[in-house]
Amino acid sequence: MKTFKYFSMMLAMLVCSIGFVSCSSDDDDDTNASTSNSIYGTWVEEGDDYVLEFTLNNNGSGNYRLTEGKRSETGPFEFGYDNEEKVLTIVPDGADTFILAGEWNVTVTPTILRIQGVSDIDGRSYTFQFRRK
Repeated sequence: MKTFKYFSMMLAMLVCSIGFVSCSSDDDDDTNASTSNSIYGTWVEEGDDYVLEFTLNNNGSGNYRLTEGKRSETGPFEFGYDNEEKVLTIVPDGADTFILAGEWNVTVTPTILRIQGVSDIDGRSYTFQFRRK
């Protein structure tokens, strides 16, 4: 009888330990924008003669800095993002020269933001590939 009681206790301890292990929280957490496929954060593209950096905040606001040689342009903007359609819409706030004004098709990974579309400023088609800063 003592042996049966001993094995019953061992079995109960084993079942409890398996229950504790299976309840751990090791799921990936997407709240960290630098490790998720979130569009939010600061992005930069460096071309041959320019650097374009912009920040997308989770409240729909953003700002940009475009540097071409010694010329630098900065400004705020507003944006909308349709996560299902993967479309980013950027509306400059007072600046009528921001090249990213318009609707852009988006591909995003944890480190790369690729946008394709037609600029509202000059009507030309562009593809930009930014890296997360």
